[in-house]
Amino acid sequence: MRTLAVLILASAYAVAQTPASYHLLASQSRFTARLAKTGLLAALGDEHLIVAEGASGTVEARPAPPQNPIPWRVQLILPAAQVVDSDPAASNVKRNAITQHLQSREQLDVRRYSTIELRGTATAGPDGTGKFEGALLLHGVSRPLRVPLAWIQAGPTLRVRGKMRLRFSDFGITPARVGLGTIRVKNEFELEWDAVFQPDRR
Repeated sequence: MRTLAVLILASAYAVAQTPASYHLLASQSRFTARLAKTGLLAALGDEHLIVAEGASGTVEARPAPPQNPIPWRVQLILPAAQVVDSDPAASNVKRNAITQHLQSREQLDVRRYSTIELRGTATAGPDGTGKFEGALLLHGVSRPLRVPLAWIQAGPTLRVRGKMRLRFSDFGITPARVGLGTIRVKNEFELEWDAVFQPDRR
């Protein structure tokens, strides 16, 4: 996903035909999901901001002809046990309760499926846009993805931003519900990322 940022160095490395690699700066990156509500009594429920902490990842450039977009091999791993509710409007007690349910056997089942993984290839041109093509592994289910991305360079640091819409049901997860289903989390949710990468030292 965030790989595209790396592509800003594409031309220099393409000419040199030398692979370049970067690693994710977890402390400066942010991966969030917004869960909306639905159902007969949806007005009584809460929407949730979910944050994935502790991410790690790498991107690695592959040599390509100068006239072609530079392909970047991407790998991103999110510890499922660090996916938490971060709703600023909720109390600590409520956030903890939501996090426990989110990580439970009925939802992410973090004991069985310990990681969320993104692997694939990203390409981008000099205009600051690009795309990622690969697969997302969530809840033990792998689904193909094609996602547009935007990147920017600030010195040696690369920043990649983007968002996409996913469905819980595509990954074998039943959205949370209370009150006999009168308040439910929508099946579709938005995943957004702001990823920062730093070049590996040689």
